[in-house]
Amino acid sequence: MLAGLLDAAEDTARRYRERCDGTTGFGYGVVCTMCAAVAQARGQVRTATRWFGEALAASVPTFTLPVEPYGALGMAGDAAFARDAWRRIADIAEHPGFAHIRSELLLGRAWMAAADGSLSEAAGLSRQAALLAATQDQPAVEVVALHSAVCFGDRTVADRLAELATHVDGPRASAAAAHAAALAADDGAALHAASAQLEAMGALLLAADAAAQAAAAHHRHGQRGSAQAASSRADRLAQACEGARTPALAALAAPLPLTTREREIVMLAANGLSNRQIADRLTVSVRTVEGHLYRACAKLGVGDRTKLAALIHGD
Repeated sequence: MLAGLLDAAEDTARRYRERCDGTTGFGYGVVCTMCAAVAQARGQVRTATRWFGEALAASVPTFTLPVEPYGALGMAGDAAFARDAWRRIADIAEHPGFAHIRSELLLGRAWMAAADGSLSEAAGLSRQAALLAATQDQPAVEVVALHSAVCFGDRTVADRLAELATHVDGPRASAAAAHAAALAADDGAALHAASAQLEAMGALLLAADAAAQAAAAHHRHGQRGSAQAASSRADRLAQACEGARTPALAALAAPLPLTTREREIVMLAANGLSNRQIADRLTVSVRTVEGHLYRACAKLGVGDRTKLAALIHGD
C-alpha cells in the first residue's frame, strides 16, 4: 500500500477477509482494518470509515496499523466526527509502544485540521510527520506525508520528494514527486498529467486533488478550456470517492475571489471559530485576522459572520 501497489494490496486484504469469513474477534478486526486502509488509499472514504467501524466493533484498536479512522473522516470533511475519533485514542496514542506509527497519527491530525479549513496547520503537521518518518528511517511513510502536504497546497517539498523517488520502490514516490514539481511550477498541464499517473495507480482521491489543482492553475493563467477539462476530470474522480471533501475539491466546488490566507481564515470563521481562536491556531495576531476577514467580506459582499457562514456552507 505504501508503495502504491493498490491492486495487490486490495487482493491481499480480500484473501485475508475470505479466510476470516464468519469469524469474530481480534483477527477479524485486523482484517477489517486492512480493508479500511486500502479503501482510504483509494479514496473510498465512506467505505473506509465503515470498515473502521467493523474493526472497532471487534474491539480492535485501529492504530495497531498505520492508518487512522479520523484521517478518513477528515478526507470526508467530517471535522466534528474526526475530532471525536481522535479524542477517543489521543491518550493511548502517546504510549511509547506506538512510536513507530506516530507519523501516521500526525497525518490523521493534519486531515482533521484540513477538514476545519486550516490548511497551513494541515501542511505543517504533514511536514512534521515527514520529518519524524525521516528520523525513524521510514522513507515510504515520508513520501505519503509530504504528498499529503502537496495536496494541502504546499509548494516547498518538491525537491525532497524528487530525492525520495530515487530510492523508494513502487509507483507512489515518483507520482508524488511529479505532483509536487507540477504544483511548485504552477503548471496546469503537468498537474493534469500527475492526476492521470495517480489515477492509473488507483489512488483516485489523490488524482482528484491533482486535477482540481490543475483546474486552478489553468484558471490563473487564463486557459479557460484547459481549466474546464481539468475541472470535469476532478468532478469525475471525486464522484468515485464517496463524497470526499478535500481542500482542493472544496476550492474547486466553491471558487472564491480570495487569497489563500483569506480563504483559510474565512473557512475557520465559517466553522464557528472566534477571531482569537483563529489567531491562536494560525499563530498570527487578532488584528491580522480582523483585517483578512474585513477584506474577504468586502470581496464577497457580505456584512457579518452569519452571512459569511451561510455563503461558505451554501445555506
